[in-house]
Amino acid sequence: MRSAYKTKEAARHATAALARMRELEIPPTPVNFSVWFEYFAGTRAELVRDLDGLVESGACSDEKCYDVFVRYFSQNDSNVAEAAADIERSIGNVLQHMAAAGKNASGYREALSSLTEQLTENDSLPDVRRAVEEMVTETNSMAARTQELEGRLSDSSQEISTLRLQLESARREALTDGLTGIANRKYFDLTLSKHVQAATPEEPLSLLLLDIDHFKQFNDRYGHQLGDQVLRLVAQTLGQSLKGRDLPARYGGEEFGILLPETALMDATTVADQIRQIISKKQIVRRNNGETLSRITVSIGVAQYRDGEDVSSLVERADQALYRAKNSGRNRVVAEDQAILSVVK
Repeated sequence: MRSAYKTKEAARHATAALARMRELEIPPTPVNFSVWFEYFAGTRAELVRDLDGLVESGACSDEKCYDVFVRYFSQNDSNVAEAAADIERSIGNVLQHMAAAGKNASGYREALSSLTEQLTENDSLPDVRRAVEEMVTETNSMAARTQELEGRLSDSSQEISTLRLQLESARREALTDGLTGIANRKYFDLTLSKHVQAATPEEPLSLLLLDIDHFKQFNDRYGHQLGDQVLRLVAQTLGQSLKGRDLPARYGGEEFGILLPETALMDATTVADQIRQIISKKQIVRRNNGETLSRITVSIGVAQYRDGEDVSSLVERADQALYRAKNSGRNRVVAEDQAILSVVK
């Protein structure tokens, strides 16, 4: 993928995309805008053919544009994130260009008006006067066209400003777990990959994998609504227990992942046990009758990144440590290649 467009190119593509969506009565959502922006950029021949076919058949719609987006932009999670970043950069360039264009058009109209006023004051020669009258007519015509252009630029600028806000909101939603409000697996994986690439012996990186003990039994006994309450409580506790660049995320089901940049294994293990103890003291209460239910406990596996390894190796070692914690009785922390920490009852 390209990282950005040149300003003037982005302006042309964006203006054409918005005009085409208006013509086809397709809402200018971030998804639709990215599809039509790419269409006018012309970098994906297959996308152009697909959209042309939809337009010719009269089947081009909001739903069909979404299908095209999924086909060409959602082949993997990282591409979607990169596409969103590219689109936002392009939108920023377009807004700057439109503002400059509007300012230049206004200045040009004022300069022409001033010139015609000066020339019309000189009536010594009939030929000059006739030439001036023609220039005045042409200037008025140019001024009218300029005003129309400014209006169109203003409308497009407002549309793109709204689109930019929608895009940012869509990105946040795409990277946030809807139930717990913390980062989702997609954002966690992207962030983990970036940290692994930047990790050095001087700046260690540790990974925690946390699993809620006997969560299925809790769901079966008390119901999924209370199960959701447990997930939200654990996520809230993680958010309150971590700081700085530390990242908690819902890793999947009842499992959570926690990234601890600039944290070595021993310190990460200490953090993990602090989290375990805090969660074990939490209580779930039925809202309708105030009944206190069984306490929550978690098992946590800890691993530190090793220079030169890939992401999957780090995750595998953390997962193996988590497996040991669960098989050793749960409600405990296990760090790779270390003994099991004592359990606080």
